[in-house]
Amino acid sequence: MKLKELCDSLEKELPLSNAEVFEPYTIPDGYPWKDKTTDDCNMYACLYGLAEPFLKESEYPNVLEIGTGWGISGLTWFRLLAGRGFLHSLDKGDFGQKDNFTASLALLYENCPDNTLFDVNKFDTQSMYTQQTPQRRPWIEPADVLFIDGDHGDWERPWALFSDLWRFWPLLKPGGLCICDDLHEQEDYPLGRFPWLPYTSRSYHSFWFHMKDQIEDSYIWKYPFVPSGKRPVGLLRKKL
Repeated sequence: MKLKELCDSLEKELPLSNAEVFEPYTIPDGYPWKDKTTDDCNMYACLYGLAEPFLKESEYPNVLEIGTGWGISGLTWFRLLAGRGFLHSLDKGDFGQKDNFTASLALLYENCPDNTLFDVNKFDTQSMYTQQTPQRRPWIEPADVLFIDGDHGDWERPWALFSDLWRFWPLLKPGGLCICDDLHEQEDYPLGRFPWLPYTSRSYHSFWFHMKDQIEDSYIWKYPFVPSGKRPVGLLRKKL
């Protein structure tokens, strides 16, 4: 099935509602992004639907997440892994000048299903944007799904998403799915509406151009939303 066909089918019916994704979990009142776990949002229900066909057929499914955030997406991957497989989540920490690393690790530890393995690690992003010796990539099992929600870039680091794609694409299995968050296209929004305009979009399209021989299919899905507005995702399926 083409990625657009998959997205069209999910727009007609998602496997779970956004609230249903989080029903098994205990999320404290006042926890960051808890408002995104209700049906006032469909973002994580969309991630669930996108990743499900790529994980359910894998004997030992793996998700690699770049950008742990507050651990909410990690709970989504737990629902899909369903007591098997492995979640690797990498984050530079201090998200929004707060200790998201410790908070998300505690949330995931508290809610991890039996027989599901996960790790949350910090990694230094600065070496990816300078002429220093590149940081050695951590040892990680090849992933069925690669979710990139890390540094979106700014005028000093316009290719931040491109750098994450370039660095972690080799860890995606042939046939696997890469999901890039916050793919707001510049023509859809006034400049300045989001601080990452136009950097994520340019990085995505540039990566596709450079790596198109390895990409089976691509699509920008503009259907997902959070309480604050649309949250389009850029999709790339790796060739077998």
